[in-house]
Amino acid sequence: MKHITLGALLLIGATSMNAQVFTSDLESWTDGLPDGFVGARNNLSTDSIFQETNNPHSGSSAVRLQLSTGTHKRFTTVAQSVTAGASYDITFWVRGTGSIRTGIYDGRPTGSGYAAYNDYVELVAADWQEVTQTVSAEMTTAEAEFILSILGTVGPDHLVVDDVTISDGVVVPPTEATIYEIQYTEDTSGDSPLMNTNVITMGIVTGAKAGTGYFLQDGTGPWNGIFVNDATNAPVRGDLVEVTASVQENFGFTRLTGVSAFMVMSSGNAEPAPEVLDPTSASQEQWESVLVTVPDVECTGAPNNFAEWPITNWLGSMLVDDVLYEYTPTVGAFYNVTGPTQYAFSAWRVLPRDVNDVSVGSGVTENFTIDMNIFPNPATDLMRVTLPAGTGRAQLFLMDAAGRMVMNDVNATDRAVLNVRDLANGVYLLTVRTEAGISTERISVQH
Repeated sequence: MKHITLGALLLIGATSMNAQVFTSDLESWTDGLPDGFVGARNNLSTDSIFQETNNPHSGSSAVRLQLSTGTHKRFTTVAQSVTAGASYDITFWVRGTGSIRTGIYDGRPTGSGYAAYNDYVELVAADWQEVTQTVSAEMTTAEAEFILSILGTVGPDHLVVDDVTISDGVVVPPTEATIYEIQYTEDTSGDSPLMNTNVITMGIVTGAKAGTGYFLQDGTGPWNGIFVNDATNAPVRGDLVEVTASVQENFGFTRLTGVSAFMVMSSGNAEPAPEVLDPTSASQEQWESVLVTVPDVECTGAPNNFAEWPITNWLGSMLVDDVLYEYTPTVGAFYNVTGPTQYAFSAWRVLPRDVNDVSVGSGVTENFTIDMNIFPNPATDLMRVTLPAGTGRAQLFLMDAAGRMVMNDVNATDRAVLNVRDLANGVYLLTVRTEAGISTERISVQH
């Protein structure tokens, strides 16, 4: 990465020693509500806030928060004093089932006065665990409120919180890091080595959606792309931008969030050339958020309710998603698809940015040049595939309707038997590749 302008760092003043600005053991209650909580920004109904005396973390009581349906709600402190540029560690103990995250209201001019929330902590019938998340103040005010945001709680415990402490930490300048340094990891989890670190980085915008965020890339090659979750700033493709934000993992997807500084360094820059990859290669951690082209892939299914559609060739499959642009494909047609990659809901996908990112492919790699006989079709348990005599080594790939590979086998003769007993009922795509060519047929499993 080129030298980073550190103008944003000049806004950070002297550091301060850690000190508690708020603490509550949830022992003191007035009129059925915990003292120090339910501030002006609280929107969790008071009939969803309960004093919990069964199994508190310490003392004799905790608070039980309930929200089984609807969007998230805020359980806030009363007004607190905060200082612009300071970070605050929110530490609490929590058990039960549901999602909980933290935030801060400080009256900032964007986001209706609210900072971007931290990622949810997901709990399922969990015993007591300690959570610490950091928020940063943008304004100096005595009317700030710290927030516990909850969602999707499940009884009988829902979410029980105890021993809340908020401390003002040292104001630490962000770490200068290239996108490569943020993304590169040898950890099998794929988590960034800088997770939960405030960083300052820069890159060229390769895709953007106003109100959602944008993809940045710093040169070509693996590990050089990242997504910035930013509902405030709206750069366009070709902008070279510098951002200061926190590195977070969201269900396996590395991203920058909580943008505290943003600057467009220049505009109209050439985008990095897309990497030409097959679906399996593109579905690897090193290409996360990198601009790719997946050529000559077949659309093997109509778009689902989320406008996702599967693309497949003999080397694998992935999804095309409408995050940046919605394209309506023709099932059975071949396409070249370009866009940054994204990992979400346990699936890899490529995100075209406009009509130019989806072009008609030749399909030459899927010519039906060999004959094969499949029996029975539909099948209930075993399916036999017969190829021309002397075919030799054959690779067999079975994809489901969502484009996921459910079977991958190599056969050394002209006869193969597929065990489909454990497959769900439905239509699948069977591709057989030999030295003579490739053949693809739709098969059906009916138990």
